[in-house]
Amino acid sequence: MIETIGYDRNHKERQQNDFYATPSEEVENILKHEDLIGTVLEPACGKGHISKMISENKLISTDLIDRGYGICELDFLSDKYPYGDNIDTIITNPPFKLIEEFVNKAIKIARSKVIILARTQFLETISRYENIFINNPPNRIYQYVDRIACAKNADFENTSNSMSYAWFVWDKECNDTRLYWIRRSDKVIKEEL
Repeated sequence: MIETIGYDRNHKERQQNDFYATPSEEVENILKHEDLIGTVLEPACGKGHISKMISENKLISTDLIDRGYGICELDFLSDKYPYGDNIDTIITNPPFKLIEEFVNKAIKIARSKVIILARTQFLETISRYENIFINNPPNRIYQYVDRIACAKNADFENTSNSMSYAWFVWDKECNDTRLYWIRRSDKVIKEEL
């Protein structure tokens, strides 16, 4: 049997519930490029790193696990999830092991827009291609030029910038796909002269 060393090592060290908090400054960063419309849902809110950066009056924050923020013990992927109606925008950093299911449900229920932070690796695999991208390609991809660090268990003190991330946006008002490059919030993009 052939063992894939990188795969085994990375999965043995992963957080049990795949909780990797989004840097709050990167939420501010994407909100410079994307507007949140209407009622906003954050279905994997963790400790509120995304939700706390949103100043919307109509914001619903939920999570399956109680981490001290939002409405807890609600499974976004369940048929009994109570916030599937009247949602205009979904913004989240879902558990990567469930990203396909999260994206498909988000696209189905959001009336206007879905904004997902994910590793760039999200674009790979036949399964995601067949089950998401072939019929629902994102309309905008904001690829980070620099590495950002999503923190295991929200421990930003002991994390490194080792993964490539992008924001993926599905906008029900658009028909094309565009790729943009953005810098980490603490970096400045040099303007062309």
